[in-house]
Amino acid sequence: MYRRQVLLTLLFTCIGVQTTIAEDEPLTIVTLGDSITKGIRTGVTADETFASLTEASLVAEGMSCKVINVGIGGERTDQALRRLDEIIALKPQVVTVMYGTNDSYVDPGRVASRITVEEYTSNLQEIVTRLLLAGIQPILMTEPRWAADAGLNGLDEHPDLRLAHYVDACRDVADQLGVPLVDHFAHWTVAESQGQTLRDWTTDGCHPNPIGHRELTQVMLPILKVAVSQTGEQRPAVSEVASTLLSGSEPVRVVCFGDSVTGLYYHTGGRRAYTDLLGIALRRLCPRAVITTINAGISGHTTRDALARIDKDVLDQKPSLVTVMFGLNDMTRVPLDEYRTNLKTIIEKCRGVGAKVVLCTPNSVITTDSRPVEKLEQYCDIVREVAAEKNVPLCDTYAAYQALREQDPLAWRLLMSDEIHPNHDGHKVIAEHIAQTITGRKTSLARVAPLRPATPHTFAKLRAGEPIKVLAMPPFDQSVSETIQQIAPDASVEVVPWNVDGKSVRDLEQDANSQVRALKPDLVVIAVPRSASAASEEEFIRSFAWIMNWSLSFGRQEWDVLVVHLDVVEPAEGEHDDLIRKLVAAQDLTLIDRSQDNEADAATIFSDWLRQEWPVLPEVNGAVEIPAQEWPRRPGPRNVRTLIHYPGGRLDNVNEQTGLMLTLHNWGGTDCVGTADPTRLADELNVVAICVNYLQSGRQASIEDPEPYDCGYLQALDALRALHFVFDRLQQAQRPFHAGRIYATGGSGGGNVSLMANKLAPTTFACIIDMCGMARLTDDIAYDLPGGSPLNARWSRNPESPNYLATDAQEIRFIGNPSHLSVMEEHGSTSRIVVVHGEDDAMCLPEDKREMVANMQTARLTVEPHWITTDDVDGTVFTTSGHSLGDRTAIVFQVAGKYLRPDSPDAIVRPGPTNFETRDVAVHYPTTNGEYVISYQQGYPTGRFQSRASTRN
Repeated sequence: MYRRQVLLTLLFTCIGVQTTIAEDEPLTIVTLGDSITKGIRTGVTADETFASLTEASLVAEGMSCKVINVGIGGERTDQALRRLDEIIALKPQVVTVMYGTNDSYVDPGRVASRITVEEYTSNLQEIVTRLLLAGIQPILMTEPRWAADAGLNGLDEHPDLRLAHYVDACRDVADQLGVPLVDHFAHWTVAESQGQTLRDWTTDGCHPNPIGHRELTQVMLPILKVAVSQTGEQRPAVSEVASTLLSGSEPVRVVCFGDSVTGLYYHTGGRRAYTDLLGIALRRLCPRAVITTINAGISGHTTRDALARIDKDVLDQKPSLVTVMFGLNDMTRVPLDEYRTNLKTIIEKCRGVGAKVVLCTPNSVITTDSRPVEKLEQYCDIVREVAAEKNVPLCDTYAAYQALREQDPLAWRLLMSDEIHPNHDGHKVIAEHIAQTITGRKTSLARVAPLRPATPHTFAKLRAGEPIKVLAMPPFDQSVSETIQQIAPDASVEVVPWNVDGKSVRDLEQDANSQVRALKPDLVVIAVPRSASAASEEEFIRSFAWIMNWSLSFGRQEWDVLVVHLDVVEPAEGEHDDLIRKLVAAQDLTLIDRSQDNEADAATIFSDWLRQEWPVLPEVNGAVEIPAQEWPRRPGPRNVRTLIHYPGGRLDNVNEQTGLMLTLHNWGGTDCVGTADPTRLADELNVVAICVNYLQSGRQASIEDPEPYDCGYLQALDALRALHFVFDRLQQAQRPFHAGRIYATGGSGGGNVSLMANKLAPTTFACIIDMCGMARLTDDIAYDLPGGSPLNARWSRNPESPNYLATDAQEIRFIGNPSHLSVMEEHGSTSRIVVVHGEDDAMCLPEDKREMVANMQTARLTVEPHWITTDDVDGTVFTTSGHSLGDRTAIVFQVAGKYLRPDSPDAIVRPGPTNFETRDVAVHYPTTNGEYVISYQQGYPTGRFQSRASTRN
C-alpha cells in the first residue's frame, strides 16, 4: 500500500498540481495511440494487447491500477489532439502516447507523408503540454519498426525510411520537454540486427501479434516504473511560475541576480551566459511560454553590493521570478552571518514586489588560497539553510557540479574557464538545473551550437565599407587580408601578426593578456601551433582557455574571435587534438577544423570557411547564409538561410535569358516546403530559383516560440535581401542574366510573403503567383479570435503587452491597403499579380482575398484571380478547393506558365530598373501615426517606421 501511495503522490507533481487520491481509488493509465495501441485484430485478443499486459503486470506487483486502451486504428497526431479533452476527462494519472506510423505513411498516388515531420512534432508538443497542464504525466513512446519484408508505401519506399524521421522527432520532443520516453523502435531495431525476424512479431509486417505485444510490454514496464519514481524528485519548486510558463497564459520575466558567474561574458564566448541559456531551456520545456530573461550579474559583487543595487537592477524590472546566485565573492569578504542576513533580505525584497525566488548555490571551484573548497561549502550550507528556513526553492548548483566532479574529474574540469568561472558548457549545466528547479522537468542543452554568424562584428564593418583590423597567428597573418579582399574587393584590411615562434601555450596566454584588449581589433584569429608546449594536461587546458578568454572583450562581444584547429595548419595526430575541440566548443566559439577527407592547404580551408560565413554564390545548387535586418525582439546580427537552384544545377548555366524567382515556403515550413519545386522552376523556366528561410521559419519559431508571428513584413524584407544577394553577386561576377525576368511565388504563408515582397519592392517583379496566401493580418489571425481563420499570430491588443500590435504595424501588413496600392501605382508597379485561392479555404479566408483583389483593380494594378471551386478539382493539379489546393508546382505552370516561360508569346518582362538599382528612391507607405519607409540606399532594402512626430521634426 505504501508503494502504491508513493506512486500516486509522485504522479501528481509534474506542474505543482496537488491531488488527493482515495486509498481505494485505482491508479489510472491511458494508452493513447493508433491501431498498434488498439491492438485487437485477427490473431490478437484484447487480453493480449500491451495495454492489458501492462495492467496485469502492475496488478501482479501489488498495485491497484487500471489501464484504459483508447487506441484508434488509422489515427494520426492531429486527430488525437481533437479528442484529447475526452482523454483528459477520464482523469488518468498517466497517459502513454504512441504515434508516427500513420503520420509518416505515404498513401498511393501521393508524394508526401500524411502529416509533415514539423506538424507531427508540433502535435506531440501540444499533446504533452496539455496533459501536463491537466496534471497528467505523459510518457512518449516511439512506434515499433516495420518488418523488413513489409509492403512498400505509395512512393515504393519501405515505410521505415519515413518513420525513422518521425521517431527521431519523438525522441527530440521527449528530450526537450523533459518527459519519459519508451523507445520501441530502437528495441525492435536492435532485435532485428541480432537476427530476429520482425515478421514473426507482427500479424502483417506492421501490427504486433501477441509476441510483439509482449515485447512492447517488456520495454515499456521498467521505463514506466523509473519515470514514475523520478517524478517526485523533479517536483517543480515554483508551481505558479511553472504553470504560467506551461500554459503561456501571460508573460514571465526572470531576472538572474548574481556576480561575475552570472554577468561576465568573456568566460562564455562573449555573446551569452546562463541567463540566455535558461531562456532556451524554459522555452524547450514549455513551448507556449512567453518569457524574458534579464541578466543582473556584475563582476566582483557580493550580497552586500547586491542589496545596494537590487531596486534598480532587479525590482524595477518587474520580475515574475528572481534567481539568486552569490557566494564566490562573499566568501572572501562577507562574514557568514552577514551573508545569511543578506540572502534573507534579498528574498523579502523580491517577495515584496510579488516575485518568486529561487536560491542557487554557486558552482564548485578549483581550490585557491582565497577560495578553498572547504570554505565555499560553508557558504553553500548557508544557502541551503536559508532556502529551508524561508521556504524558498533551492537549485543546488554546487551539488550538481560536485556529483560530476566525483564521477568524471576531467569532464568537470572542462566545464571551467578558470579556477572559479564556468565556461559556456558550465553555464549550460547551471541553466539546465535552474530550469529543472522551476519546472520539475529535465531538458538538455548539450546540442545548443555556437551562435552563427561567428563574425558578426567584422562582417557588419565590411558591409558598411569601414576598415577592419585583424590580429592573426600564422599562417593566417599572411593570407587573411587576401582572403577578405576576395570576398569584399573594396575592403581595407590591416593585419597585425601574432608571433608564436618558440612559444609555449603559457607564453601565448601572456601575449593574449598583454596585447588583445589593448589593440581592440575587429577580428582575432587564434591558431596555436603544435610546437606550443605545456608541462601537463592541466597547464594546457588552463592556458588554452585563457588564450581564448584574453582574446575576448571584457564584457559583451565587441569584436570577433575565431579559433583554427592545429590540424588545419599541420595535419597530424596530436595528443591535444580532441581536447582543443572540446575546449573551443565549451567556450561557445567557432572552430575552423579540417574535415576527414579534406586535403587542402590551410589558406584554402580558411578561405572556404570565410566564404561560407561571408557568402558568395555557390558554383552548384547550394545554400548560403544572407545577413538580414535586425529583429527588434531579438536584437543582434541575424542571418537567413537561402537555397539557390540554377538551371541544370550549375552557376555556369546562367545566361542572358536567365531570370530570378523566389519560391517561398508556407507558415511553419522551411526551405522549399509548401511551394513550387525550385528544381523544376529553374530547369523549365530558365530562372535561378531561390528558397528563403525568412524570419520565423520552421514550426518552432513560427508557432511555438513566444514572440508574435511577423506575418509578412520583415519576412518579405528577408526574401528581398536574398533576391538582392543573387542579383548583386551575379552583377559583381559580370555574369549576364535577365534583370527584367524577376518573379515570386509561394503557398499559404509563402503566398503572403510573395505579395508583401511585391509591395515593398513595387518596381522589381514582373509576375507574382500567390497560392492561397493571407491577404492581410486580420484581427482573428492577430489575436486568435474565434470565428475566423484558425491561424494564431499571438499579438495582443494591450499596449502594455510586449506583444502589442500597433495600428500602423497592422496597416503595413494589409497587402490590399487602398492607400498603399495607390503608392505602388504611383511608383509604376507593372507586375502581374496572379491570385489562386480556394473557395472553401478555411485557413486563409477567400473573402479577405476578394477584398484585396477588388482594391487592386480599383488602383489599376494588374491582378488576375483564379477562384478554385469543387468543379476545378481534377485530382492532379487541384486536389481540393480548400487551403492546400493541390500540386503547387503544377499550379504555377498551369495558371502562369505562359507568363514565365521565356519563349512564350505571353512572357512578361518588367520594364525599367529594379528597386535595387534606383537606390535614391525610397518607398513611403502612410499609416495612421506615421509612415513605413523602405529604403534601397545600400541596394538591398531596409525598412523602418517613422512616426508623424519624427517626420515633422
